[in-house]
Amino acid sequence: MKYVLTTFISIILLGSCSFFQTSKSDEGLSCRKFEKFIVEAWKYDDTKKIFVLESEDAKFFNKHKTCLYGKSANEIIELLGEPSKKGEYVLRYYTDARCNKKPQKFCVLIQIKIDNNTKKVFNVVSSGYRKY
Repeated sequence: MKYVLTTFISIILLGSCSFFQTSKSDEGLSCRKFEKFIVEAWKYDDTKKIFVLESEDAKFFNKHKTCLYGKSANEIIELLGEPSKKGEYVLRYYTDARCNKKPQKFCVLIQIKIDNNTKKVFNVVSSGYRKY
């Protein structure tokens, strides 16, 4: 009976430890802290219709973006808001007002790429382009 009780307590403790562990970015930051950072630093400018991150915040975002990996598109939208442009396997968040001009000749954005099989984020890229 003592052995059964000890085993039962061990299983509960091991299970609770994994339950309370938080995932971390590749750089070692708790993803809970990353999500708190997003809530505070990630803003949408209604006038310019772009997402805004200050320079230092953008560096932090890029350093810990792996916290977004493995999330579904719906989880990303819940965290970051409705994207500027949404494709079946990519969410695009414009960070430069020139992205909204027609014709679009210049754009700086954050692309969140979603695996077509797992439907989970596998890559986050800060990029830009210029059409000549």
